[in-house]
Amino acid sequence: MSKIVILGAGHVGSVCALQLAASSICEEVVLIDILEEKAASQAKDVADATAFMPRQTKVRAGSYSDMDDADILVNAVGVSRKPGQTRLDLLDVTIDIMDQVIAQMKKISSSYQETVLTGIHTGRYGREYGISLAQLMERILRETSIGRLRISSIEITEIDDDLISLMEQYPDRIARHLHIPLQSGCDEILKAMHRPYTTQQYYDRIEEIRNRLGHVSISCDLMTGFPGESDAYHGEALAFVKKCGFAFLHV
Repeated sequence: MSKIVILGAGHVGSVCALQLAASSICEEVVLIDILEEKAASQAKDVADATAFMPRQTKVRAGSYSDMDDADILVNAVGVSRKPGQTRLDLLDVTIDIMDQVIAQMKKISSSYQETVLTGIHTGRYGREYGISLAQLMERILRETSIGRLRISSIEITEIDDDLISLMEQYPDRIARHLHIPLQSGCDEILKAMHRPYTTQQYYDRIEEIRNRLGHVSISCDLMTGFPGESDAYHGEALAFVKKCGFAFLHV
């Protein structure tokens, strides 16, 4: 096989390129990304990392025209094969990013009873790869003996029905606590902050969560003194916070 083209130079695409280059199963690996500089940078990193290999696999950034003569096209989570192209076993090129998390969880499950899933926009985990936070958590609970999972923080717009259903299914292994940033209880300030929800949308969602989960602790992040916040806006925000009945606040 002479040429494998990888669509996307993100984390998964870069790791895939590294594994393919290290395995020497092809003569050339080409990374394509809409951000050309990103593809060039990642290709250089992979080439440098595999420079010591006995058999050199050329790694470079390319353009969409490279797809025309590719033996196989690889995306972040699978393979798409054009008519007449060589078939490559999916296991050789598909990278399941959840496997890395599961492996770590198995290592620590005997030493730690609770694991906190944390990050920036935790609720968006895996969306670019076609997977979700709920799917990751379900696999952790099913495949490891970890005692309990806790989500550090999650946006109100990122709490989907699958996640709530999973919390219903595992009441003893998912902490009955959700930290959901609010930032302000005043719609005018939320708008100035460019937050993607209103106070009514926020309230309706946390009430739905409470109705479905029963006893659940909900906390939030709150900012005060935001530019443009008048005494009237502050009073409006305070009244909304009292209405929500949070377990605690980060102010």
